[in-house]
Amino acid sequence: MPKIDDELVTKAIEADRRHRQETQRPISAESLMRTFGLGAERSRLLMRTVRARWENERDRHNGGEVLN
Repeated sequence: MPKIDDELVTKAIEADRRHRQETQRPISAESLMRTFGLGAERSRLLMRTVRARWENERDRHNGGEVLN
């Protein structure tokens, strides 16, 4: 399994934040692949990591309540 370092995750989180502000949608694995010059497997892992962190932050701000 490919590895991703904390610095790359931090940069990807920032790229996702900007992308969400501009498009109201999360960043795609393909965008991460192009932005950071990653292969498909690493970009998908990075996308899953970024989305999981975003969901954890969202849930923390909502008191753990899941919003539909």
